Amino acid sequence: MSRACQSHHFAHETVRKNPRFYCDDCFDLGSNFTTDKARERKAEFIAILNRAKRGAKRNHEPKRANSIHQIAQTLSRCAPSARCGTLTCPECSRAYQCARSLAHIKLATELVAQRPDQTLAFATIVPPRFSFSADELVKLDITAANRWFKDRLRRLGIRRPVVGSSDISWEGDRFQLHWHVGMMTSNRPALNKRLISAFRSNDVPKPAVVKIAYSHGFIRYSHKVIEAEDILRRARRAVPDLLLLLHRTESLSTMVLLNVRLSTCNGELVLRPISRRA
Repeated sequence: MSRACQSHHFAHETVRKNPRFYCDDCFDLGSNFTTDKARERKAEFIAILNRAKRGAKRNHEPKRANSIHQIAQTLSRCAPSARCGTLTCPECSRAYQCARSLAHIKLATELVAQRPDQTLAFATIVPPRFSFSADELVKLDITAANRWFKDRLRRLGIRRPVVGSSDISWEGDRFQLHWHVGMMTSNRPALNKRLISAFRSNDVPKPAVVKIAYSHGFIRYSHKVIEAEDILRRARRAVPDLLLLLHRTESLSTMVLLNVRLSTCNGELVLRPISRRA
């Protein structure tokens, strides 16, 4: 295992084993992301998965039924004494959102203090190529998509620290993978223009929006990965396919880190800018 992979694995385990991230006192993620809401959604997910398993068996899809059963078992067994650490689990996903948000806020605060001539900007980027029906989610590899996204940013010549996350939302009748990232800038309109040019397509002429961040509220939002309440309300039948995707996606691999190194210290995640070589 490479040094980077070891560091990533250790960071994952640090969050999974720290009970602080599993309580509301750790960090205010907003009314939609409380521990009570997470427990309620986990129970809903388990019920949906059990129904989907029975449907797969009726349709003579043993492989799908077994995969769904494994996820339901993982969620059922996840408890304070043995957390599963998966993105399919609303309780664990919330813990990683909390840990990532805290580390991101600390880094953003340091960057704002170090660069008084710049402002903290929040960019939302929606490349149309990452639109999928529920059945097509089997084709999506979020880790590979993140590599594609970071390569696009590098081609723009972006050398500043960039931190954010990929996010999956339900748009109309399809899932849309998109990105929320924060970075420092001295020229928001110019940054917006560069991002639009990098991700533009014929279908979506303006796939990027860059806004000035007047608070750190965008940070907790950017690390949520999915908004379970919205998907449960508008795309309930597609939940099993979404959970199959999240189950094969490591909990920290949705993060976007460009020119930033992830490590741990005292049971928390730490983000540090990577110094440029002279």
